[in-house]
Amino acid sequence: MIISVRLPFIRTMSARSAISLVSMIAVAIALKEGDRCSINGLNGICALRPACPELKQMQQLGVRPKICAYTTNREKIFCCPRVEPIEQATRPSEQYCQQYRKLTSTEVHFGALSLDPSAARKAWVPNCDESINLIVGGARASPKEFPHMAALGWIDVGNDSAKYVFKCGGSLISDRYVLSAGHCLLTDHGPPHIVRLGELNLVSDDDGFQGIDYGVAEYILHPDYRPSESRYHDIALLKLNRTVQFGPAIRPACLWTSEDPVERKAIAIGYGQTDFFSPFSNVLMKVILDLLDYADCSMSYYGGRLLPESIVESQMCALTNGKDTCIGDSGGPLQVTAKDHSCLYYVVGVTSFGMFCGMQVPSVYTRVAAFADWIERIVWPEQP
Repeated sequence: MIISVRLPFIRTMSARSAISLVSMIAVAIALKEGDRCSINGLNGICALRPACPELKQMQQLGVRPKICAYTTNREKIFCCPRVEPIEQATRPSEQYCQQYRKLTSTEVHFGALSLDPSAARKAWVPNCDESINLIVGGARASPKEFPHMAALGWIDVGNDSAKYVFKCGGSLISDRYVLSAGHCLLTDHGPPHIVRLGELNLVSDDDGFQGIDYGVAEYILHPDYRPSESRYHDIALLKLNRTVQFGPAIRPACLWTSEDPVERKAIAIGYGQTDFFSPFSNVLMKVILDLLDYADCSMSYYGGRLLPESIVESQMCALTNGKDTCIGDSGGPLQVTAKDHSCLYYVVGVTSFGMFCGMQVPSVYTRVAAFADWIERIVWPEQP
């Protein structure tokens, strides 16, 4: 932790006194022994070195120790990882999610050198780049920050300078399938012609990343989606024409299959407008949104043609400080990070629609958990 302290009277103090004062301020606001902490996506407890045998193994892996605080004797109190056993996955999507976890992790057997074999604990320590803190109100995404993001493109007829125009987003959820919104397949120009993966900037390769285009072998709308009647069941799958090779810039996200996250914030990403009056963004953008309660969401959408029954349980809403997801983000993911893995994302919602971009009216998302069974039957039919 870096602490910046302005002391107007510092000139009247000796250097030793100034350092002592800053040290006392740092210790006063630091964590204490026994407090909870986190290091590289793992939950931990602040502990002294003798109480943290995992510290040596973390250092051998090249993980820099994280200091919680100092004792009065200037002993370091470290953030010591406490590995919780991974629950046995039962759903197909959960089983594959455990495989995706390994794409950005190193397997570590904590306590493997112990004389007590039962003390050994296995964990997958994240080894991807540390994610950058998100800025409320929107910001550019960082390279490889959202490797599951997909851009859906249509042939740009009549435009010689651009081969494709991208109007929707999606999420890579396996080596052959992308999750998106149903209305993205039923446009005036038909369904999208390509899916682009691994792209940060849709029009420039100056960022060092060149996206890979995939054809679409099959378009799969949810059977209950009726766009002429409402926006319920606004979800779809696109089967790619070839297998995706995973790497640092392209890898799938997991599906959120249970109740809404306890953490009431989520991340929306897309290449859409940054505000109501702006043109489409060619650069992937990100924004933190608050997940709204059912009652608050229903008040914003009470009746109407798109939602004659108001908001239903298969939908969810999000909004923050006048910022929601805008036109062009349709089909893109609303996601949260795994609590024990900072590099692993869970898609909780699919962007469906909003009444006005950034105008204090929440956006509506299709709740992924409500359609998990349908998704799993198509994407992983070989699983029991």
